[in-house]
Amino acid sequence: NPKAGDEIRIAGSSLIGQVGSSIQYLSIGIGTTPPTVSKTTLTVNLNLNSTTSRVQELLRAVAFFSGSDSPSSVVRNVRITLTDGEGGKMARGRGVLVIPVNDTPSIDVAPSVNYQRNTSAGVAFAANAFVTDVDSFSIAGGELQISVAGGDTQKNRILLSGTAFTIDGSGNLLRAGLIIGALNPNAGLGVNSFRVTFNSNARLGHAQLLLRSLRFGTVASNSNLDRQLTIRLNDGDGGLGNVIRNVIVKVTS
Repeated sequence: NPKAGDEIRIAGSSLIGQVGSSIQYLSIGIGTTPPTVSKTTLTVNLNLNSTTSRVQELLRAVAFFSGSDSPSSVVRNVRITLTDGEGGKMARGRGVLVIPVNDTPSIDVAPSVNYQRNTSAGVAFAANAFVTDVDSFSIAGGELQISVAGGDTQKNRILLSGTAFTIDGSGNLLRAGLIIGALNPNAGLGVNSFRVTFNSNARLGHAQLLLRSLRFGTVASNSNLDRQLTIRLNDGDGGLGNVIRNVIVKVTS
């Protein structure tokens, strides 16, 4: 019952190796592999050098591998068949349990933007951001957080712009009338980060669109110091945790 990305191959050991189609035991050829028909079928044609002990070591060097970024967790049934060349045949089965591991999402964003201090419209600091995740489109239970460091910290702002999202009186974030998450109190004001905790309605595309809709600005600030915006995204699936990207806002008067 092979799944996408599954492969059976000779992983090698201190005793067993493979050179081209030749399978070797301590540099002694004990068999050959025919041209590959399927990555989930491994055939070794044994020769006169393939003693019982050498075949045992060969079997110990055979491995199951899944190269999928989102592998199925269905148990794989691996079947081993051995013939001795004299009419004898042995077959055994072994189940392989595949445990998927969560992959961290990825954010692609420009490293810096320019901003004229106290401009009310702010500056889109992630206007062309791309957010991807190879193993899930859901972001339920995850968080997007943007924090600011530098300058007049009390006068820094993270602003939501455009019409793609709305915020209701309870601090819920809505997309086309559907609640997809909740904001932290005083989100984006002064020292407070802008943080959204996503619910089961949220998808990865919402995180990307939200990032593109956010702006940085200042109110009555006297500081031209650069600000560092730190973007953190967690997909809610556990595993490797946050992906972190930094954007420098170069402030001018």
